[in-house]
Amino acid sequence: MVIIFDKYLISLLTFEPTKNTDMRKLFVILLTAALLNSCSDKVDDDVLVSTGLPIDGLQEVPPKLVAGNGTIDATYNRNLKTLYYTVKWNSLTGAPTTGFGIFGPAGKGFRANGMFGMLQAFSSFPTAQAGTYSGTVFIDGTVFKEEDLLMGNYYINIPTAANPYNAANPALSGEIRGQITGLK
Repeated sequence: MVIIFDKYLISLLTFEPTKNTDMRKLFVILLTAALLNSCSDKVDDDVLVSTGLPIDGLQEVPPKLVAGNGTIDATYNRNLKTLYYTVKWNSLTGAPTTGFGIFGPAGKGFRANGMFGMLQAFSSFPTAQAGTYSGTVFIDGTVFKEEDLLMGNYYINIPTAANPYNAANPALSGEIRGQITGLK
């Protein structure tokens, strides 16, 4: 006998010959369906995650042949409308400089629109050839749009003194770049 603190459920689970077997069968079917429905790899449909997204010079526009590389880990909470990110980089030609931030909207192989392309400038980041930076951004529906985020139209750009970012000069796009894609 299973003890549940409800007198009606206790009577359903006591398996006495005088109890209604149809009611017990229905209860077992409903319990089984509820358990199967709760089985999923995804913890929450409103929390989307993408980890290990590559950052490198070949994603820059125009592409750069540099040793610098890294990864982006991104988590988007649809209820809070917040993107959480961690950027890791190494082997840069120098420390990150002004222009380190989130850009868009622009798909892979395209550059965001000039002066309006940088949507969030990072501040207080490590000034070293290798480092980690974490932050958040509110997906407000105006500057940052959920549709663009889910379509992979935002990217993180890391410029250096040797490979600077200049909004007015498309040839100066930065050293390494990584698209924020695959949020599932």
